[in-house]
Amino acid sequence: MEEQTYAAVIYLEGPLARLVDGLRAELDPQYAGKAAHVTVLPPRALVISEEVAAEEARAQCAGWEPLALEFSAVGTFFPVNGVVYIEISRGGEELKRLHVALNQGLLARQEPFCYLPHITISQDMDEARTCEVLARVSKDWAAYTGPRGMLVETLVFVRQSPSGDWVDLAHLQLGPARVQA
Repeated sequence: MEEQTYAAVIYLEGPLARLVDGLRAELDPQYAGKAAHVTVLPPRALVISEEVAAEEARAQCAGWEPLALEFSAVGTFFPVNGVVYIEISRGGEELKRLHVALNQGLLARQEPFCYLPHITISQDMDEARTCEVLARVSKDWAAYTGPRGMLVETLVFVRQSPSGDWVDLAHLQLGPARVQA
């Protein structure tokens, strides 16, 4: 069995996703093709099958209730690295606990950085470009009038393809599935 890279994400939707996708397309075209998301389980190389990996993640999510997230200010990780992101003001602590729950068993890996949930807008920039992008995203975020929150009921377990694209493998329900009346 060969090594595969897996992750778990929350896809953004609606006006918030359009804002993030638009900013990424303009400010960081290298990452523009990746759908707007919050990473819950950062990418990790594993030597297990897709089915086993997805089932492990699904089992960890089953004990969780849906999470309410709110997005607040724009921030950066500079000088550690040139990333500009949108912060999570509500639900961030729950996401940290969910990350810990997912990062165990067959999915466990030592993270290169402390997990901090956020929406990445642009990355891999030098100081001047980081400051420029930070100012631009802060201005656009301040002018944004759409929803700044969402209810998360599912995560998506993904695998990186040889081309570098991400392929959705499984939806991970938080808590028991809701029955539609």
